[in-house]
Amino acid sequence: MSYVEKTKGISATMVQHVLVESIEKRFRHASVLPKEVEWQTDNGSCYIADETRKFANSLGFKVCTTPRYAARRVMA
Repeated sequence: MSYVEKTKGISATMVQHVLVESIEKRFRHASVLPKEVEWQTDNGSCYIADETRKFANSLGFKVCTTPRYAARRVMA
């Protein structure tokens, strides 16, 4: 896993960088996933941005979104 920490919102570009970092850390500098991995996220604008979804798919992620309230309830 990888993360970005900000006091304000995060951008689609930041999300894309985190996706790449997570693949590199887990699969030793691989540029794409060896098999499809489900990526679950809420419907925040940086996650559902068309460019982010296309980028995630190109890396081998299956993008799955949930309503914000459901994501928070699971985390609690």
